[in-house]
Amino acid sequence: VMKAKILFRNGNDFRVFFCFYKKKAMVTTVHNTEHEVHYIPIDAHRLQTRTWTTRIAQAEDHGKPDGPEKPVGNDSGYLWRLHTYWRYLERDGGTYIQLESVTLSRDIPALLDWLIRPFVEGVPRESVAFTLGTTRKALMELHASTSATKTTQK
Repeated sequence: VMKAKILFRNGNDFRVFFCFYKKKAMVTTVHNTEHEVHYIPIDAHRLQTRTWTTRIAQAEDHGKPDGPEKPVGNDSGYLWRLHTYWRYLERDGGTYIQLESVTLSRDIPALLDWLIRPFVEGVPRESVAFTLGTTRKALMELHASTSATKTTQK
């Protein structure tokens, strides 16, 4: 994620912007995306979120992500739709997180299949692993700093 910002918030509903950058082998892409996010509290120990893209535009030049975009729907088709579903459970002194991601791309031309398919199939898997790893690291750091603060206050 090159950039992220909250565009709108109303209670548990958000509209957010992400600029995604991905380079793999000979393919580099930058996508400017907007997402609707809905937080759903289940009870005092469980929460889930649903996120779906409302706009995906590929930058014309990946070296200039703030520059012109290709027309929505008239791009390379690497990222067509992205939906994520998070479930959080506070239990056993920690937090369990489940993430499901549905990433869709458009058809790959037969002549480019050998080049493009590894990119299209690998990026979502790598993205989920990176997101969960980064989330885990942030939660572990938060837990460590909270524990240290509690220890010094005693």
